[in-house]
Amino acid sequence: MRVTREDQALAASALVQGLQADAPIGFAVHDEQLRYELISNSLAEINGRPAAEHFGRRVGEILPPELAAPVEALLAEVRDTGIARTGIELDGTTDARPDEIRTWVAGYHPMALAGRRLVGAVLVDVTDRRRAQQALSESEAILS
Repeated sequence: MRVTREDQALAASALVQGLQADAPIGFAVHDEQLRYELISNSLAEINGRPAAEHFGRRVGEILPPELAAPVEALLAEVRDTGIARTGIELDGTTDARPDEIRTWVAGYHPMALAGRRLVGAVLVDVTDRRRAQQALSESEAILS
């Protein structure tokens, strides 16, 4: 039996939407106008807003300007070139933790579905790892 692209998209949607809100990884799909078309509960939680508030909105309507501008630029680049951008480090705040700078590693991937040019986003919160690395570096500096 052959799995159609539509079936694959449905399965991916179920996977993304099934992630628990406290997962340190988030996923989203943006349409041709870079509006949220799909978002995991975990990414909605990272952004500090319910998933339902994301649909049909652009990143600039959800994230603070200093974070939204580079993210929208990356989304547009991937949409326009069809070339993935991965390993992108982002630092900033969101409505979830407005007084705490967090660090994420993101990947943006072109997606073709039914003739549409969509962009998939994958975001991993690496704040705790980054803080541990910083503490280790500081300890090593003190010891030397």
